[in-house]
Amino acid sequence: MAKQPKKLPSSEPSVFWSPIKRGVVSIVLVCYLLVLFFGPMTNPIATEELTVPIARTLRPAHQALFLGHGYRFFAPNPGPSHRVPYKIYNGAELVAEGTFPDRERNWPRVIYHRWFMLSETLFEELNQTPDQESFDESQRFIQEQIERFQQAGQGRLAAPLIARHERFERMYPQTLKRIDGLKQSIAQKLMEQFGGTRIELYVQERGLPTPAQIVIGEKLNDSRRLSEPILIGEYRRDDELPPPEVKQQ
Repeated sequence: MAKQPKKLPSSEPSVFWSPIKRGVVSIVLVCYLLVLFFGPMTNPIATEELTVPIARTLRPAHQALFLGHGYRFFAPNPGPSHRVPYKIYNGAELVAEGTFPDRERNWPRVIYHRWFMLSETLFEELNQTPDQESFDESQRFIQEQIERFQQAGQGRLAAPLIARHERFERMYPQTLKRIDGLKQSIAQKLMEQFGGTRIELYVQERGLPTPAQIVIGEKLNDSRRLSEPILIGEYRRDDELPPPEVKQQ
């Protein structure tokens, strides 16, 4: 008998998805990509009118999927980095001092990265928040503009300024409370690690050398690039942390 020719494997897929299944999977993928996209879009740069509401809505998904990241610090043009020096005392005796992030102590690398982002977050919060005097002056300027528009019968131009003035009045105390809570949490954590009853926290900036300076031999960790430390807080072990802020929906 003649041999039967072998059947070639079919190029058609062996599994077919129904239109409903493809539609569900497509929707899930689109939603995932949206959450992935809006993570870096809403952190750290945020606007009260657009990205803050988006971030508030997507926060549960970001936290569940570990997608709430912002990587723009690293590209395309990274700026100076920041570290937090600290001194811990037991009474008048200095018992520990150091900085974070610390490559020797913060290991493995992912732990170093977490401390690095903590120091950057603290710096950004402090750098973007004016002191009370500057804030009051800014609010007075906005109020003067509102009054000029209202006296000229231009209520339409005054309305967005009124909303901005009220929003700043509401957000500024919350921002100060958040920053102080962050500093106190850092202070308590460091005192738990190293002991002591009092801690001083500082912030310090490390500038980046230019490519030409690297070519002639300057190192990225050259101490000449470090600014003078600025004291940002002093806390004691028995200082109580503020109660957690309740988010208004």
